[in-house]
Amino acid sequence: MSKADAGPKAKPGRPGKVDILWGWQEIAEALQVSVCTAKRLADEEGLPVFTRRGRMAQSSRQALQKWANGEPCEDGEGGKS
Repeated sequence: MSKADAGPKAKPGRPGKVDILWGWQEIAEALQVSVCTAKRLADEEGLPVFTRRGRMAQSSRQALQKWANGEPCEDGEGGKS
């Protein structure tokens, strides 16, 4: 089983799987930027990333794609917390 196949599955009743990115490194790799740039985009440009009191940053590929396309993110898809 590859790393890509090991992601969490969606809850019953929701189609597809949820592709969650954990940590700044995974988020930066998905965007093809440095970790420093990903953090700056979150702080200054509204990149949809959750970070709570020192915990690991997280986002989803879907939320990042919508952000990159200039589409609004829906509740629960990302954003500062």
